[in-house]
Amino acid sequence: MISSPLISIIVPVFNVEKYIEKCAVSLLEQTYENIEYIFVNDASFDDSIEILLTTIQRYPQKTDKIKIAHHDINKGNASARNLGLEISSGEYIIQIDSDDWIEADMIEKMVVATEKNPDIICCGCFEEYDRKSKIFNFPDKLTKREFIEKIPANLLFSSLWNKLIKRNLYINNGIKCFEGSNNWVDIGLIMRLALAAHDIETIKTPLYHYNRGNQASVSLILNEKRIDDMIMTAGLISDFYETLKEESYSLTLNYVKFLSKDRLLYDKNARDRCRWEKTFPETHADIWNYPQLTGFKKICFSMAAKGFTSFACALFDFRTMVKRFIRL
Repeated sequence: MISSPLISIIVPVFNVEKYIEKCAVSLLEQTYENIEYIFVNDASFDDSIEILLTTIQRYPQKTDKIKIAHHDINKGNASARNLGLEISSGEYIIQIDSDDWIEADMIEKMVVATEKNPDIICCGCFEEYDRKSKIFNFPDKLTKREFIEKIPANLLFSSLWNKLIKRNLYINNGIKCFEGSNNWVDIGLIMRLALAAHDIETIKTPLYHYNRGNQASVSLILNEKRIDDMIMTAGLISDFYETLKEESYSLTLNYVKFLSKDRLLYDKNARDRCRWEKTFPETHADIWNYPQLTGFKKICFSMAAKGFTSFACALFDFRTMVKRFIRL
């Protein structure tokens, strides 16, 4: 393992004029030097690219390390990430969200862990809110199975932005983002990359700042297309594992599929009882076995699975009303 591997940082950019300068500065001021910066403009129609170019001008010594690729039309997050991957040349790749920022020594600290030649290196994060931050760290030791089992319902495990990943892990296993889906892009990749990995290292240090204040973030927008994407992604993940005959992860895969459709029942604004019943019905048998589900949800979803959907929805709606009342 070379001591200073080339790191490719891929950043999809779409309408983030409020955040791109802070993001770019945090990347361009990294203490680690051997970095290739790849910004993919997904046909932004605000001032994101102009602000990015102005910011880059403040770092003339980094100019030859920066690539800016452009989409003529908006193709979505998955396509932008795939383009970044195609034109990258680093031994390791990390994919950063353009409304977030990172610690100045994040890449340097993560590169130290490459001495062990792992396929994936992970670090902790700060969740940034308007007036507070929350710290999330990985436990000291995790087996590959434990890591994969935590991916579906844990942001720290399912995200791309806190993971340095060998480029060959993508290339040798034919792994890229599922085109056409702009939601669950991270989980669609991480579930496959983690399975293909031989060694996953974790750093118990928060180095990434995940911005919870961007209300325009795709991850916060719930609509029919988002649910369609999640269901499609869950099915494709399951197909990938089945192709490799990885039957021992059946419970985790069932939970991924179940999670992709759960809002069709518990969220009044997205509710479609008929679709919930018909989508991945095989996942209902494991409702009581999903460790990530709360007891309340297990009761409600179990009732719905037995045909009492109206009562289950009434319970979900009552709980939502109580929560809103408590917040007032």
